[in-house]
Amino acid sequence: MRGIRTIQLAYSGKTPTGIRLAESERTTTPKGTILHKEFDILKDKKQTGKVFLDYKPARDDKWLLKKYFNKNDIYLNGIMLDKNHRGKGIGTVALRRVDGIAKKQGKKRVLLAVMGWNTKAKKLYAKEGYKKIGVERVDRLSGKGKTTMFILAKELK
Repeated sequence: MRGIRTIQLAYSGKTPTGIRLAESERTTTPKGTILHKEFDILKDKKQTGKVFLDYKPARDDKWLLKKYFNKNDIYLNGIMLDKNHRGKGIGTVALRRVDGIAKKQGKKRVLLAVMGWNTKAKKLYAKEGYKKIGVERVDRLSGKGKTTMFILAKELK
């Protein structure tokens, strides 16, 4: 099932203007249960990034999420911003919108995994209330050795 739905983002503090999340894709079971959604991050109607949300652990992530994920969680599988749009508050706005989406779906917690070397992302997540709930050693994408991945969670109120 494919459809476009635009959502105005809420942000407290200095806000970049003209930012929206537009649902661009969803994956469902044959019975219609949502498994995954993708959103385009739009600034002034121009795509600046993507957000990937999992409602159930994807096949590739089951080894990781089995330990941490429960039915009251949503998994922020990824957030990507064009490098020209980083550091401008767009990622913060997108994270806060993810909170709203999760709450609307009745979820109690947002989970994510971040590589240990990604200090900018870890700083942003900490600022937004994410706490470390686990540490895993995973294979590097290059296939050469292991790297550290932090599992973070944010309790929703």
